[in-house]
Amino acid sequence: MTVLKKITLSNIRRFAADVTIPISSQATIFLAPNGTGKTALFEAIELALTGTVARLNEDMFALVRDGAQRAEVHLDFGDFEHRAIVTTDSTPVYWSGLSQLHGEVNQEDLGYLLRLTHLLDQRDKHWFTQEDSSSAGDQLTRLPIGKDAQYASGLITGLKQAVTKVRTEQERNTSEAQDAVQVWNDLLQRRNEAKEQISGELPTFEQLVLALQSYSSDPLSLENLDNLNVAQAVCTSNSQAQLREIREKYVALQQMDAVCSTFTSAVDVSNRLAALRAQYQQAHEEAQRTRDASGVKVTQAAAAHIEADLVMSRVRDELVKVEERERLQQILQIENEALERGRQEYAQSVTARTSTACALKEAEDIEDAYVQLIAVRGDWQTKVAEFEVASRMWSEWSADTEQIRVFDEHIKSLNQSIGAQQTALGEKMAEYEIALNRAAEARGRLHNLQQSSDSIRAAVAAIAADLSDKQGDCPVCGVDHGVTELRRRIDNQLQAVDPALRSLAEHERECREAVVQCERNKNEATELHSQSVVLRDRAISDRDFLRGRVDSVCQLQIFEESNLEVASERLAARRKELDLAKVAFDEFSQRLAPRHSVEEFTQYRQQANRAVESENQAAQTLRRLESMVSMLQQQLDEFSSLATPPRSLELIKEEVTKLGILADTKLFERRQAEALVDIEEVNLRQSKSLFDGAQAEWQSHVDRVVECRDRWTLQHLPGEPDQSVLSTALADCESATSRVAGSLVELDLIRQDIARLRGAVDYRKTEEIIGEQRGERSELEHGIYLIQQLDAASNELKRVDERRSTLDTFSTALTNEVEQIHTRLLDIEPLWQSLLNRIVREPRFSQTGLQYLRRRNKPHAHVQVPIGEREAPAYKVASEAQKADLQLSFLLSMAQVHRWSPWKALLLDDPTQHHDLVHASAVFDVLRDYIVDYGFQTIVTTHDPVQARFFARKLLNDGVQAQLVTLAPMGGGVGVRPL
Repeated sequence: MTVLKKITLSNIRRFAADVTIPISSQATIFLAPNGTGKTALFEAIELALTGTVARLNEDMFALVRDGAQRAEVHLDFGDFEHRAIVTTDSTPVYWSGLSQLHGEVNQEDLGYLLRLTHLLDQRDKHWFTQEDSSSAGDQLTRLPIGKDAQYASGLITGLKQAVTKVRTEQERNTSEAQDAVQVWNDLLQRRNEAKEQISGELPTFEQLVLALQSYSSDPLSLENLDNLNVAQAVCTSNSQAQLREIREKYVALQQMDAVCSTFTSAVDVSNRLAALRAQYQQAHEEAQRTRDASGVKVTQAAAAHIEADLVMSRVRDELVKVEERERLQQILQIENEALERGRQEYAQSVTARTSTACALKEAEDIEDAYVQLIAVRGDWQTKVAEFEVASRMWSEWSADTEQIRVFDEHIKSLNQSIGAQQTALGEKMAEYEIALNRAAEARGRLHNLQQSSDSIRAAVAAIAADLSDKQGDCPVCGVDHGVTELRRRIDNQLQAVDPALRSLAEHERECREAVVQCERNKNEATELHSQSVVLRDRAISDRDFLRGRVDSVCQLQIFEESNLEVASERLAARRKELDLAKVAFDEFSQRLAPRHSVEEFTQYRQQANRAVESENQAAQTLRRLESMVSMLQQQLDEFSSLATPPRSLELIKEEVTKLGILADTKLFERRQAEALVDIEEVNLRQSKSLFDGAQAEWQSHVDRVVECRDRWTLQHLPGEPDQSVLSTALADCESATSRVAGSLVELDLIRQDIARLRGAVDYRKTEEIIGEQRGERSELEHGIYLIQQLDAASNELKRVDERRSTLDTFSTALTNEVEQIHTRLLDIEPLWQSLLNRIVREPRFSQTGLQYLRRRNKPHAHVQVPIGEREAPAYKVASEAQKADLQLSFLLSMAQVHRWSPWKALLLDDPTQHHDLVHASAVFDVLRDYIVDYGFQTIVTTHDPVQARFFARKLLNDGVQAQLVTLAPMGGGVGVRPL
């Protein structure tokens, strides 16, 4: 199983040189603030795996840290490794190349495939769910499945175009050969037809001209057969037109027979109807005079009735006015009494309102004074609190100033100590180097001496030199002799060793012990120096913190960036000012009247409001009564201003009764006159109807007589329509028809002679064309030659059609293969929807679908989300967090279903940067399942420490080997620090 062991970065963006990051075989979580290098880490991994970074294109030098000349990344997979180096010169990238990690994919496809199944970067520009349909489809075609079929499918179109072009050319050749055969056959047929036409004796051209001249009214001057043929056609057309005119006239004259009969009948009927029309007209005029007389009577009766109604209306109006005047006088007396009572009530309400308003104003003045007092006291208390805070801060300021002085002295002392320690450290390092050189020299001399001496004795000397004082077991045989016995045995063995070798071994051992001691002294000096530097840095940090706190205190308004003495004087002045203000508002509070309670103040306000409301109601009532009295008085004055003195009600009612009887009598007379007029009107309409019917029938027959005369005149016949004149005209037409028909027969004979003469000319011309085409070949040989050319072109066209059919069959099979590939690509949809259902809260995203199709021979892919009954692109609907979830779930699905690399890994750059902890927890659950159940090695970065620790605890609780690493700025750049 392929597993990434560690990553080594050197000068990548903000990373320091030679930063080694151990990678867990299951999960590695990088915690880093924004801008620290999370994205740079994944760009380095992409560079090592693909040899480039898609986002940078040709600007790869942007990966190199400022001030450096080269940057390097090294991925260690145990059995193999991947390496890439970026420089700032003209050849910026060195890459170790393809390996077993890449399978059989092309190098140019690596970046796309990495983002489909492994890498989720922060920039959503190249996310699959954000791409347009053609770009997304192009990414899917880079998967290894069916790649040969995809490539062949892309070539099919070009092959079809080439085959179509060849077939078009061959089809044109076949058509030309077929046209040549057809032209040859047409020439032979035309020659045979011309030969048949010239059988028998032929007339001369002059004979035909003389024969045609007798049928033309103009002289003919003809030069060739075409002109002669045109002249014959003109003469024939003229004769045919003349014959049509004669026949049309004959048909029209035949129709005149019925016109003659209709004319005679219409004249008789119109004479009879003229007498009947005169009789009906006289009766109508008599009925008109009778109706007019009855109408005058109706008008007189209506005028009398209307006059009676007008007189009665005037008397009734007078009665209504008298009754209205008496009613108004009674109402006016009642309203005057009510008006007087309203004026008294209004005066009482004004007095009550004035009294309550004065009481309320006095209470409000007292309340305002107390509110002012409370505001002044609150302002004073605020200032007192600010003064107390300022006093406390002044005390802290004074203490911080003293502490800063102490820190300055301490830092000065530490700097002196550090200088002395640096000197001592240099001496210790020099001693260490000297001891190393001495030990190396002693080791070399001992080695040379051992080579020249007995190997066993040299070994015993070496064992004796390295033997511990407390060791009792023999390092050679392994027997435990005890310390004393072992020393005795070794001493016995060493007695036989060369004294110089023994002395040199002792010297070499002492040199090694001196090296160890010098190294220990150097480390102690280094540690002491480091501790002093840390103490100095901590003291400087504490001093800077105190200085910052002092600066913040100086910024207070009361101090205005002054020193301690001035600040103390300002605090004393502020204290005096606050004491004087306290005395002033205490005196003011003693002078105030007792404060009303809330219930009393509310009662004053309610009484004032009720008094105002009572005054308004009384004023409104008074204005209404005054308006009513004024209106009634005005109406009564209008009745009193009448010129005619009013009569009594009894006289007016008696007159109304008499006038009503008179109006009813006049109405009865009017209705009798109107009934008589209605009867006369019916008689008038009947007489009018009889007259109109007779008039219409007479006019119809008169029109028919005029029509018959017009039709007779239209045929150029003399006089009135007559049967004898019509018979003579018909006989003339029949004789003219026979004469013109004979002319047409003679003209057709002339046409046949012209055709025979033209056939002789065509025969001669056709013979010449045939001779030119066949050349030296005979007519039979030339015909066989043309047929052979046609057969060859047809056979070639048939072979091209067979090739095209084969290509179409292959294209159909290839299309089916590509469709099967499409089906395999869509296999991720159920898994994708399942992951979305776990991660995304909004239900409709669990129905997200992947559509993969070919349009215009190009792959297209769509990621659609249902909205109501329609679908829309996912990236137009989703929020930033939902876009990240869509891409992450798509990547997880592709990584599970379509594997192109043996390295099962997930490289996720801050996938939950837009999520809260609850939402991020759902994402972490899915990642945990991929780590535990499917064995994916996961590398995740985040800027949120809460999410990082939560994810790490979740994985550790489930037994996952999780490593939490922090990216932090250090002296030489960004480094790593495990947590």
